Amino acid sequence: MKNENNIFNKIAEAKSFEKNNCYVSLSEEEKKLIEKGLSDADNGKLNPHSEAIKIYNKYL
Repeated sequence: MKNENNIFNKIAEAKSFEKNNCYVSLSEEEKKLIEKGLSDADNGKLNPHSEAIKIYNKYL
């Protein structure tokens, strides 16, 4: 969970620095997806990494 929190903190930090070239260069769709992900995280709509691996492992 600590690693997941670290990732979300980094995403939130990137979002808060909108003047950052990396964020500014994102498309509006990418920005909306980031906003949705942050909203989901704020609302506790998260799955553990182990569950994500189970879901996406079949595509790798």
